Amino acid sequence: MQKLRRSLELEEEIILLGTMPLPNVLDRYTESDIVVLPVIIGCDGDRDITPNVVIEAMAMQRPVISTHVAAILEIIEDEVSGMLVPSRDKNASADAIVRLIDDPGLREEIGHNARERVEERFNARKNIGHFVTLYGNGEQNLDGEK
Repeated sequence: MQKLRRSLELEEEIILLGTMPLPNVLDRYTESDIVVLPVIIGCDGDRDITPNVVIEAMAMQRPVISTHVAAILEIIEDEVSGMLVPSRDKNASADAIVRLIDDPGLREEIGHNARERVEERFNARKNIGHFVTLYGNGEQNLDGEK
């Protein structure tokens, strides 16, 4: 990503932050227009199963560009609540970034849809209520006792 950023002369526009303490994350989302997380499968098969950064960015109404890897496909609906590109395809990643830079209306629409998707699929109260109903008809406590 750093090489691609340099080759496109986008060092001023695109900031690659790496890992950071949690208290700084919210500020960074607020300052961002686009979040890019190119999830890849490592040579040893290792991968991030459910990258929280995707869900967090979507909750902050930020358009996310990621890859067709692991649970990303369950989180992002391509072209609706985010953009998906093939893993390790730097040209597709660059095209998606440029497309969102050039189209503020699309950024806003995807960001709005992203927030709605997170509220729909990752609402803790809704999900817990669903599981209580599904597994215990609301009659069991968290230890499984009636």
